[in-house]
Amino acid sequence: MNKAVFFDALDKRNQSGIFPLWELEFHLWGKFGKGHFCVGVDFEKLSRAQKERALEENVETMAAVCDLLSFSAVTAPGGYWEVAPGIPAWYYLPEEYRLRQIDLMKRTLGNDVAIVVNVGGVMAMPEAHEYMDFSIQLMTEPDKIDGIARAKFRNALPMIDWCSDHGVDVVLTASDIADGHGLYFSPEQLERYVFPYLSEWADYAHAKKMRAIMHTDGNINAVVNRIAESGVDGIQALDSTAHMDIVDIANRYSHALCVCGNVDCGLLQQASADEVYSAACDLARQLQTAPNFVLGASNALQVETPAENYLALVRAART
Repeated sequence: MNKAVFFDALDKRNQSGIFPLWELEFHLWGKFGKGHFCVGVDFEKLSRAQKERALEENVETMAAVCDLLSFSAVTAPGGYWEVAPGIPAWYYLPEEYRLRQIDLMKRTLGNDVAIVVNVGGVMAMPEAHEYMDFSIQLMTEPDKIDGIARAKFRNALPMIDWCSDHGVDVVLTASDIADGHGLYFSPEQLERYVFPYLSEWADYAHAKKMRAIMHTDGNINAVVNRIAESGVDGIQALDSTAHMDIVDIANRYSHALCVCGNVDCGLLQQASADEVYSAACDLARQLQTAPNFVLGASNALQVETPAENYLALVRAART
């Protein structure tokens, strides 16, 4: 495993010829590990003693899979959020147990694999069930949006402090600012509600001796330069289905921004292993000498992804 190579890529100086491999969220632990991996609603059904054992089993599975797949970094399970009203995302743990899981990950994996934690902190576009109300507020109550953006940043600082104190290597903010058609926020709104806090967030993480990565979906071509100027070490997603050319961006910002991705999640779920291998090899070939590239899927890797397809991506990384 290549933790140091992941850091070198984030620092835009990877000359090893090895592609660091990292996923925003990896939901395939159970498909590769012999042990059980329990999160989400299944975890919440357990007794306290069973939960404690589940955390141990989770990290044992993580260690085996990280070794098998040569992960350079791994993202800890996140906090609760909903993919739709009343439908929780799969990759979460209640906060008390999430912190315990991170500690176990650091203790078990930390010498070989970088630990990444989603701490939030930077405003994003609203979820579907909040979309209308938030959009109206954005136009009619800008001062209220100021308060929301400021509170979101400030509320993340204690978790960044905790991560620093507990040896976490990289913090992440999942802050979607666009969809496949373009930016949700206007340039003026981004300069007021997003980019100042993104810079402060990155500076705060760096002061705590951690790297900082921003995740955003969508077509962000118009503002990649501002993200590079913000001070974040890396950007994750750069989704090709949203007209994001990761090769072009890697080349243009080779000394300013690490690019992470971006094998299409749809391809990984629906294509053949040979097609995945061909696409990943093509991406790897084009970025073979890039000092600022981390290979992975274009977004969270869902449980529906066939194991053989992900193995094809890993095989391309090793070719």
